[in-house]
Amino acid sequence: MVGKKTTRTKGKGQTEAQETHETQDGLTDTPEGPGPDARFVNCFAIGGGFLDYCVKQGWLIRRRHGKSTRYYVTEVGRSALADFGITKY
Repeated sequence: MVGKKTTRTKGKGQTEAQETHETQDGLTDTPEGPGPDARFVNCFAIGGGFLDYCVKQGWLIRRRHGKSTRYYVTEVGRSALADFGITKY
């Protein structure tokens, strides 16, 4: 076919590569999509809220350096975050 490209990823066809991408992290889009009352979510606000929660639980230590902030995981936090599937920092 003229003008049509077939994408290949490491020897996989386009459909297989897409399926691998969708299932690689275990997350996929829900087939039905968002409901009528669904609202767009700011993922940074959720992430920031989760960081605050982790600090309050004693799972993370927050250190501010000027305008930047760094978080350090505690020993208790390693175990607790693993329950959420968070094992890479």
